[in-house]
Amino acid sequence: MAHAERMAHSNAHQGEPQGGGVAVPLTAFAVGAVVAVLLGVFGKLHEPTLTGASSLGFDTLLDMKVALSMVIGVLALLPLGPQERLRERGGAKGTRTPNPLLAKQVRYQLRHGPLGCC
Repeated sequence: MAHAERMAHSNAHQGEPQGGGVAVPLTAFAVGAVVAVLLGVFGKLHEPTLTGASSLGFDTLLDMKVALSMVIGVLALLPLGPQERLRERGGAKGTRTPNPLLAKQVRYQLRHGPLGCC
């Protein structure tokens, strides 16, 4: 098969819709409905308990929430330390004098890019 014939053959199928039409959404809807019904039946047949599935070794659920919240808070604030030190020193090494070739390329792309803003 020549290159032109292969391209014509592959282009002929581009306009056709991909996938299974409505079969996939209907299948997903049916599976979701079955899961909802099974959860409802399970809830009616079993007596609910007030204990959680797992408290990760803590005495109460509240103790677990407090401990995990503290860990998340420390992990969220941890990156701020190095950032402040870099700001005090005037930036990371090499950030004050950018690569001249890279700056030239960025200026060219801004001038001749699709937006043509500069």
